[in-house]
Amino acid sequence: GVNIAARIQEAAESNSVFVSQSLFEQVKRQSPYRFEDLGLHSLKNISEQIRLYKVIGDMPTHRFLSSPSKRHASAAGVREASIAVLPFEVTGGDENQQYFADGLTDDIIVELARFKKLFVSSRSASSAYGTQDTDPRQVGRELGVKHILEGQVRRLGDQVRISVRLISVQSGKHLWAERFDRPFDDLFEVLDELVSRIVGTIVGRVEASDMAKARRKRPEDRTAYDYLLRGLEYHRLGGVTLDNLREAVKWFDRAITADPNYGLAYAWRVCACSMLPDFDLNEAIKTIQKAIELDENDAEAHRIMGSAQMLYRDFEAAEYHHRRAMELNPSDAYIKARSAAFYTFKGEPTQALELIEAAVAHDPFLPVYCIEERGVA
Repeated sequence: GVNIAARIQEAAESNSVFVSQSLFEQVKRQSPYRFEDLGLHSLKNISEQIRLYKVIGDMPTHRFLSSPSKRHASAAGVREASIAVLPFEVTGGDENQQYFADGLTDDIIVELARFKKLFVSSRSASSAYGTQDTDPRQVGRELGVKHILEGQVRRLGDQVRISVRLISVQSGKHLWAERFDRPFDDLFEVLDELVSRIVGTIVGRVEASDMAKARRKRPEDRTAYDYLLRGLEYHRLGGVTLDNLREAVKWFDRAITADPNYGLAYAWRVCACSMLPDFDLNEAIKTIQKAIELDENDAEAHRIMGSAQMLYRDFEAAEYHHRRAMELNPSDAYIKARSAAFYTFKGEPTQALELIEAAVAHDPFLPVYCIEERGVA
């Protein structure tokens, strides 16, 4: 390793930073920088060619970047009806299915967050723990929750197996565990059943009408859902390389082709395009409007529309969409933090600070660029 680093140093341009592919693979999910792929290079006294990357600058902020170091929950302490969903593991050794496990974890968090009686730790807080073995009691203390949901998923062709465990932080015991073996087309029915069981266990009775009202519109084509998850996998890598963003856009386009009525695919496409050099704000607003028309209850679509309208300097419209996003997903810390950025931009720092505090209460592991909004305000 030291020899390779020395040879890379010799190959690097003046006033630049070159890294090996092995380092790039380790940092690409959390790096605040963008890289350029320089291809394979033959280095002195190194038998195999080494792929090199050049650091080309800072990256625009993005919700999926950064894995902040863990710290204890805020003074709010442990909430009474509360849960954290740890990232689902992929079984069977197929690492290519990680995008599917990540997407399923996201969906469960989003669906649970719609119930205002339930405190749900945000995605970035949960993902800070990864899929390694964790002590539920430690996780509960650090995230301020009383329950942990762990799970495993495996997809084999048209079949999917999901195993889940709801754990009491206080006792460390399983409150219940269940396994679902279903056709992939039944995935959303399994998700609804799982969410109902969790909420029913933790909060008590949940009115079916409330769930129906909160539920997002499902894609008509299950292939479109799979394409969306693949796009999100690249989108989570953000602008580490522009190729990731372009690949994300391609998958979102495939989701739209498979199901032209899938509003969420349109929304994420705009989010990915916003970091590309040829971003067209006017076209983006038209696309996001279509996403909202297709699914008025999608919080992410409203968040993205709020950001676009802010750039367009239509503050009234931007505020409406930010507020709507927070109403639709009241436990999403990232949405609150980005809404705080809007209020600072609009000139209402007190409102921004209140939202930051609420966001931190939901997620003690918010990305640093969200926390920085407190200083800006």
